[in-house]
Amino acid sequence: MKTFLLVFAAAAVSSCALTAQEKINPTDPQPTCAMCPGTLVPLAELEAYTKKAIAEKLVDQQVRDIDAGKARIGIGMVYRGKLDKPAPDSVAEHDQVSEVYHVISGSATLVLGPDIVNRQRRPATLRTVVEFNGPGNNGSD
Repeated sequence: MKTFLLVFAAAAVSSCALTAQEKINPTDPQPTCAMCPGTLVPLAELEAYTKKAIAEKLVDQQVRDIDAGKARIGIGMVYRGKLDKPAPDSVAEHDQVSEVYHVISGSATLVLGPDIVNRQRRPATLRTVVEFNGPGNNGSD
């Protein structure tokens, strides 16, 4: 009887251990970045970027560039005061960067779509191309 109980207990423990181990199926979606860290940008840091933008008349500033496996995520601070009318090259299109906007204060109009009027390639030496969002085009509307 002791042998039977020992075998039964061993079988029960073995079956629990097997069900506890989750098998990883190679056809299941896999993360593109194993153990990628999270990123937090404190409000005080964004406020410092805003203060710098106003003092130095900057529009774009790079806050973070994050490796997310098969993609990179750029976090930038854009500060624009009120415009009477848009600048002639105020429309921006980026070859390899998608953008997400969050209006923190004031209001804004964001126009989306593939049709850009007066599309012109940005020079490769332009500061925004080199330091922020890479190659792309500008336009007027």
